[in-house]
Amino acid sequence: MGAAPPGLDAVHAGDDAWQHGARRDAREHWLRAAASTHPAVGMMAEARLLQVSGTAGLLTHGPRLDEHRTRCPEAQSWCALAAVDVAVFLPRVGLGDAGLDVQSRWSAMEARLDPDPDPDLRAAVDRRRVWLGDEAEQPRPPSSGPGTWTLGLAPFGATGLGVGGAVVFAHPDVGLRGGRLHASVGATAAGSVRGQLAYDSPGSVWWHGQTQVARYRSVALSGAAATSRWSWRTVTVGAGPGLRRASSSVWLGPALLLDDAPGASVTRAVGAMMGGRTQHARWASSVDVRGVTGDYTLATGTAHVVMRSRSERLVGRLSVAPTHASSDCPLWRMPGWGGGVVLRHGGWQSLRNPVLSGAVAELRTRPIGRVQAAMFSEAAWGGQWVVGGGAGVSVRLPPNPQSALRVDVAWGSLGLGVSTGWGRYF
Repeated sequence: MGAAPPGLDAVHAGDDAWQHGARRDAREHWLRAAASTHPAVGMMAEARLLQVSGTAGLLTHGPRLDEHRTRCPEAQSWCALAAVDVAVFLPRVGLGDAGLDVQSRWSAMEARLDPDPDPDLRAAVDRRRVWLGDEAEQPRPPSSGPGTWTLGLAPFGATGLGVGGAVVFAHPDVGLRGGRLHASVGATAAGSVRGQLAYDSPGSVWWHGQTQVARYRSVALSGAAATSRWSWRTVTVGAGPGLRRASSSVWLGPALLLDDAPGASVTRAVGAMMGGRTQHARWASSVDVRGVTGDYTLATGTAHVVMRSRSERLVGRLSVAPTHASSDCPLWRMPGWGGGVVLRHGGWQSLRNPVLSGAVAELRTRPIGRVQAAMFSEAAWGGQWVVGGGAGVSVRLPPNPQSALRVDVAWGSLGLGVSTGWGRYF
C-alpha cells in the first residue's frame, strides 16, 4: 500500500491532542478515524477508543477491532504498523501482554518495510519510534492518562460481617476532564447493606463530596468489656472545597453523622472532615481526620504511608489511627482494624483501641494473565500486640487494570480472617 490511508491524519491528530491533555478532542479525532474504510486505520482508531469508552467499549470497539484485524493481514506494511499500535494500546485496558508483544510486533513490522518506503509510511513509523525509544529497546508508549470507567460485579464481605456481592461503578476521568467518581452498593446474605458515593471535581481548586448509607445486621463488634452482636443504621455525609497541586491534594468541609440502633433514639453529630493525598511513583500517603460533636463527641484520624519497590512486587504500608471519643459514642463509629480493614486476619474491625498502629508487608508474584497472587505479613498494636499473615489472589478487570477483584485469607493473633472486595488491598 503506497499512499497514506484515509483517516490516518485523524489518528495522529488525536494522539497529539491526547498528549496535550485535550482528551475530549482526542476522542473526536479518533471517532472520525474509526469511520475510515481502511482496516489498518480502523485498527488504530478502535484500539485507542477502548481507553476512553469504559466497559461499554469492550462490547462496541472491541468487536470492531477484531473485525478490522481479520481484514488486515500483517504481510501488508500499514497493517503491520497497526498491529504495533494494537499491542501498545490493548494493555492500557487490561488486554494483551504489555511490552513483549510490542517488541515482537515492532520487529515484524520493520522486517516487512521496503528498503525505501514511501514518505507517509516512513513518517508514521518514525512517529512510533519516538514512542518506543531508540532501536525500540525501551518501550515508552504515549501517556496512558487517568484510565476509563468500569461497571462491574464484585464479591463483598469479611469474617464477622458476612459474605455477599456488590455493584461497583468507578470513573477516574469524568467527562474526560479529570473528575473522579466512585459508587457502590453491596449486601451480605446476613442482611447488611452498604451504599457509598464519592466525587472529586477536576481542577487545582476542586470540590469533594462523599456519603455512605448503611444498615448492618447482627455484626460482631469488640468493645471494652466483650464481643457482642449489634444491628444498626448509619448515614455519613461530608463535602467541601479543596486544593490540588501536582501529585498532592487536600480538602476540608462540614460533616454530618446519623446513627440509629433498635430500641434507641437516633443520634446526631456534626463537625468537620478533612482528607489529604500525595501520590508519587514509589510511595503514596493519605490522611483522613474527622471531628464531630452533638449527641456524642468523636475525634479520630487515620494516616497511611505506602511504599513500593521498583517492580511493584514488594509493597509495604505503615498505618496509625488515634481516637478520642466520649463514653456515649456508638461503638461502630470508633476505628477498628481486622477482617480486611488495615489488617486482614481476624474478624471485621475486631481490634479496637484509642490508638492503633501497625505495618503490613506484601510480596506479589508476577502476574499470570490478569491474575496475581500475593503473600503478606502484618503486625499491629492496639492495647496489645497482634501479628498475622496470609495469602491472597487478585484478578485485574478490563477496561481499567487498576480495577480488580480480590480475596484474602489470613490467620494470626485475632484468629482467622477472610475478606473480599473491589480493588487492590493497597
